[in-house]
Amino acid sequence: MTSFVIRKRSETIDVNHPMTLIASQKTIGSALGCMSLAEDTKKQAEKLWTIDKPKNGSIYHLAGDDVIRLSCIVLDETKSRHMPLVNVFQLQKNLKDSYFAENNAQFILFLDSDNCDAYASVVAEIVRGCPEFTRKTEDSHAPDQIEIVVDGNLNGNDILRLQGIADTVSMVSRIIDTPTLEMGTDDMMKMIVAQATKLGLSIEIIDGEDLKKRGFGGLYHVGKSGATQPKLVILGYHADNLKAHI
Repeated sequence: MTSFVIRKRSETIDVNHPMTLIASQKTIGSALGCMSLAEDTKKQAEKLWTIDKPKNGSIYHLAGDDVIRLSCIVLDETKSRHMPLVNVFQLQKNLKDSYFAENNAQFILFLDSDNCDAYASVVAEIVRGCPEFTRKTEDSHAPDQIEIVVDGNLNGNDILRLQGIADTVSMVSRIIDTPTLEMGTDDMMKMIVAQATKLGLSIEIIDGEDLKKRGFGGLYHVGKSGATQPKLVILGYHADNLKAHI
């Protein structure tokens, strides 16, 4: 299982491990300026990615005796009032499996916006590009952790929000992608209970014949054909010192 860690950029970006830069045309120059690249490597990167029509792709450079990958995805700056703050529709197509396959892999985000919502859409696309559920026949090893480093004037609450989005997208993707043959009602219930416990929610579980007795006949009769018993999980939030009921 791959976990995603969100953090703010430090002053200088260490390039001694594989990374993928995601930036707009306006911010690529600033991003490269923050990287500890050799002068010839930086010139090669600028030649590819700071021109009028930049090409997405990878270059390779030496860090000691190791050959390190540096990739770049240039976000399309075309926008309309019906689109998110950052045009991420082409991003998913440009995220390659190889970007997620290496240990210590990083994604560096340089956007021409300090709005947390802009970073949120990009973070969600990155996480969705590395599904937890897979049954590929080839021997592929997903890294234990992928780090997403964000630039911009974001505060601690923004980072916590982005981390929450990454965790939520990862969990929901696993639920959606896993077929019911492998994730029955018992597995689903355990996942729900674990998340509800973290949030301090009250939990009530009605399953099997109790559903029928308590008037949930539809759930009971549809679900009883499954390999595991049908279940209804009721979550409740009870705040302290309530002053009004809505």
